[in-house]
Amino acid sequence: MKWNNKTLLIILGVLAIISIVLFMQDRSVERPDAIFLSIDSAKVTEVGIKTKDNNVVLRREDTNWRMKQPKDVDVQQWAVQQLLKSFDTLEVEYVVTDDPAKFKDYQVDDVNGAHITVKTAAKTYEFIVGSLGPTWRHTHMRKPDDNKVYLVKGAIRSSIVKNPDDWRDRKIFVFSSDSCESLVGSFPDNKGGFTISREDTQWVVIPDKGKKFKPDDPTVISLLSGILRISVGEYVPDSIKPRIDYSQVLSTYHFTMKDGGKYGVTFYKYPANEQKVIFKVDGNDEPYTSWKSTYDIIGRRADDMTPESVAKKKNREAEGMKKAKAAMAKNKGMMQPPHRPINIGKR
Repeated sequence: MKWNNKTLLIILGVLAIISIVLFMQDRSVERPDAIFLSIDSAKVTEVGIKTKDNNVVLRREDTNWRMKQPKDVDVQQWAVQQLLKSFDTLEVEYVVTDDPAKFKDYQVDDVNGAHITVKTAAKTYEFIVGSLGPTWRHTHMRKPDDNKVYLVKGAIRSSIVKNPDDWRDRKIFVFSSDSCESLVGSFPDNKGGFTISREDTQWVVIPDKGKKFKPDDPTVISLLSGILRISVGEYVPDSIKPRIDYSQVLSTYHFTMKDGGKYGVTFYKYPANEQKVIFKVDGNDEPYTSWKSTYDIIGRRADDMTPESVAKKKNREAEGMKKAKAAMAKNKGMMQPPHRPINIGKR
């Protein structure tokens, strides 16, 4: 049977009308003009987020926020502020259903929903955050003592439901090279160790073996910045922690700040993964992950910081780039189809 374009358009139109009718029947218990929730973020003192996998508690301490459960650690302040802002005013689009049998469909049941508790000095708010709405600009929500499932304006689930480590502040050190007095780097093979220190306004490198020299400034600054502003690439999974061999040291750094503060960090091989490294900070037993590409900037030895070695490296990289471009051009030429003259004469 052959269908013409007009018949196909009619069929598609009928299907579209049926879909709209079914969608409206499913969603429209009522369409209230109401506010689901409105909380003054400045008055919030604690937020609890409980899911089937995690139980996170965030608490205000003075002007900053900290995670109190499952760990007592610093958190990213901007992430908490984003969370609090999502509670300012949650407007109801419409009521989806009041049938408890459908709670699971919208992830507002006791198992699949994210149970939120927001505390202020005067009141405690409780509600359940479910799945995103059909347009990805809404969220299904419910209050524990109400069977109505609301479609609320705003896709807020992503700012609320996170793994505990995603809330954590990844910054370990936040220092500038201008405030650093000296840095000592050492390696397990006792080769390439050094001390970087200031002489007047200039950085100098004093190798463990060899004479003091004025280094390539960008190389030294990038090394110092990598250490003084190091952050967590990833938090080490519990399954990896027992496999870390702390005898496989890559390098160790100790630095002193102008205010007298002393700090240290040691890098180790990551178990069975050459794209990552482990590092630990003095006075903290928790291991962290950094990327190998970041460590390659940090893990330089004394000889890598001389102006001569930096110039040679740049020349090697430029030559390698030149050869790569030549190879690409050659390959491109080989891939071109043979030229065929166009016959414009009579056939």
